[in-house]
Amino acid sequence: MKKKLFLLTALMTISFTLPAFSAVEDTGFDDVSADYEYAEGIEYCVDNGVIRRTGVTEFSPEENLNRELFACILFRMEESPVTESDITFDDVETGRWFQTGVIWAAENSVLTGYGNGSFGVNDGVTEEQLYTALYRYAGSPAVTGSSSVNTDNVSDWAVQAVLWAAENNIMADVNNFEPKAVVTRGKAAQVLMNYLNLYETPYIANGGNNIVSEAEEAEFIPKVRLTVEGKEGEAIVSLIDSKPTREFISQLPMTVDFSDFGDREVFGAMPVALSENEALLSGYEIGDFSYGTPYDSMIIFYAQDNEIIDGIIKLGTFESGLDLFTGKEPIKVTIEAVTE
Repeated sequence: MKKKLFLLTALMTISFTLPAFSAVEDTGFDDVSADYEYAEGIEYCVDNGVIRRTGVTEFSPEENLNRELFACILFRMEESPVTESDITFDDVETGRWFQTGVIWAAENSVLTGYGNGSFGVNDGVTEEQLYTALYRYAGSPAVTGSSSVNTDNVSDWAVQAVLWAAENNIMADVNNFEPKAVVTRGKAAQVLMNYLNLYETPYIANGGNNIVSEAEEAEFIPKVRLTVEGKEGEAIVSLIDSKPTREFISQLPMTVDFSDFGDREVFGAMPVALSENEALLSGYEIGDFSYGTPYDSMIIFYAQDNEIIDGIIKLGTFESGLDLFTGKEPIKVTIEAVTE
C-alpha cells in the first residue's frame, strides 16, 4: 500500500498542489470554529473526501472515531478494492454499511479484530491503535528512533508505530500524546492530513465540500410528495438543490417498496443508482430523506440512535407526514414532484 502511495506521487504533484494552510478563516461548519486546534485537518479531510461530514454544516469534531468507520476510511484511501476474504466477525452483520471496509482491514492486517471473534464495532479507536493502523497501512517503514516521544505507557505492539508517527510529524500533538485515550474525529482528521502530506499523495475522493453542482441532470423541483399504499394522508419533503438530488428528480415519478431497519429508518432501492459524488455525510437527523451509497437505497430516518452511518447523501428534509413511515411492516411508496 505504501508503494501505491509513492507511485501516485509524481502524477499527483503535477496536477495538484497541496494547500498551504496557515490559518482557517471560515471552516464552513457550525461546530468547528476557526481557532479550533484541528480545524486545518478537518477542512483538508472533508475537502478531499477522507472523512465525511455528519451533517451539511456539521462535522462532530468531539465525537469519538469508532473502529468500523476508521476501517472504512482506510478502505476508501485504498480506492475500495475488491475483497475475497472469508473472514467474519460476530459483531459485523451481513449487509451493514461498514462490512466490506472492516473485512478489508482485517484481511490486510491493517486493523484486526480482538481475537475473540469480534471486531469491536462501536468501540473507539485509541491513539496508539490509530498510529499502528497507519503504520501497517504504510508498509511498516523503518524507524530511526530519532523522536523523544514518551512510550512508557504504550503497548508493546504499538511502540514502533508510535515512534514512526512521532519522528515523521504524523502525530496531532506529540506533547499531548495519550496512547490509551480514544481519538476524536477532529484529532483523527489532523493525523490523516499529516499522513497524506508526508507521502505527498492527497486522497481526492468525492469533493466533500461541494454541496451544489453546476451539472443539472434535471430541472430542480423544491418539493416531492410521498404517499403510502393503504394509508391516508401524504408526506411532503423539501429538497436540497444538488447534483444527486437532480439525478433523483430525473427518475420521478417512482413507486418503490420500503422496508424497516433497526427501528430508526425505512429504506427502498433507488431505481437507478446515483453518481454518489456530492454531500457525502457520516450522520443523519430525524426527518432526513437521504440516499445510502453502500446499497443504492433511499432512506427515511424516523428515529435517532446516534450511530454514525457512513456514506449518506442528504437529499432533503420532511416537512410533514413522517409518521407514515414509522410502522414495522413493508410498505409501497409512490414519490412524485410537487409542481403546483
